[in-house]
Amino acid sequence: MTAAAKVLVIGGYGVFGGRLIQLLEDEPRLNLLVAGRSVDRASAFVRSRGNTAAELTPLAFDRNGDLAGYLAAIRPDIVVDASGPFKTYGADRYRVVQACVTQRVNYLDLADGSDFVAGIDAFVIH
Repeated sequence: MTAAAKVLVIGGYGVFGGRLIQLLEDEPRLNLLVAGRSVDRASAFVRSRGNTAAELTPLAFDRNGDLAGYLAAIRPDIVVDASGPFKTYGADRYRVVQACVTQRVNYLDLADGSDFVAGIDAFVIH
């Protein structure tokens, strides 16, 4: 049997991240890492989901923290950033993207800000 793909969802218990978890939780080939600043809120969200085919794991993850350290410890296959709002990311708004590129982790984003999306092209590997 193939190991489950580890999908780190930053903002995993928020509106968009929580909905993504709900849409993916019936897939047994996934280990969904429900991440956010509060491990208590992540744990409560995971408990609220009941029995799922995917493995749900709550995690504390601060997008302003030691991203390289987090990613090295967690070793996700994919990172989905659903943490928003993107307008509050400040001058270093692409730090999660850059950390994923550096750690060679696939990155997906649920951005709704066109200026943020336009800037992501700088990280595309051709």
